[in-house]
Amino acid sequence: MSSLQKVKLSNNQLKSNLSEITLPDEISSIDLHKNQLSGSLSAVINNKVSSFWEAVDVSNNQISGTMPEFNGGMNLKLLNIGSNKIEGQIPSSISNLIELERLDISRNKITGTIPTCLGLLVKMQWLDVSVNGLMGRIPESLMGIENLRHANFRANRLCGEIPQGRPYNIFPAAAYTHNLCVANHCHHVRVRNLGIWASKLLAQFTKGICYDMICSYHLSNVKWFSCNS
Repeated sequence: MSSLQKVKLSNNQLKSNLSEITLPDEISSIDLHKNQLSGSLSAVINNKVSSFWEAVDVSNNQISGTMPEFNGGMNLKLLNIGSNKIEGQIPSSISNLIELERLDISRNKITGTIPTCLGLLVKMQWLDVSVNGLMGRIPESLMGIENLRHANFRANRLCGEIPQGRPYNIFPAAAYTHNLCVANHCHHVRVRNLGIWASKLLAQFTKGICYDMICSYHLSNVKWFSCNS
């Protein structure tokens, strides 16, 4: 099996711990998505053959633990670990994946902030960090990724102003929904009479997105209103 370069065993009922899977040397692509695999992601990322990998898809499994540290010299172009049970923060060593074009960590239990060092991944075209517990602001450093064509930040606990300019201004509003307080321009508006218009707009705040480029309100008889979901 020395000539085997790609392994695709997706959409099966495979039940195994990742640490028990032995892969041939010099493999370049592994697709194990939509199985029943468990264990830690580090068993896949930091084994002896991972330096040869260009694509790893282990999405839609039962993988737990934290995201591993990423060693320098890896040639990964695709990393999809979405829809698992991975916890912890995004390690700053992810910036070592300088060849990465597609990163999907969606639908996990990842917390902390989005590291600014993601902006060093200048070849990235696809980024999905949705449906996690990420906090803080969306980093402006991603504006340096000229090839980024898709990004999804929805359903986290992000708050603050969306950085202005490309690539952020090409993504649909749905990419930012269901966060604490995300807006295109964060400014304050005084509303003296809370009428139908203001009531409808506030109702939209409860859905988790600040519409009409408004982040917060000063309402009459209300000292502070924040658009929390």
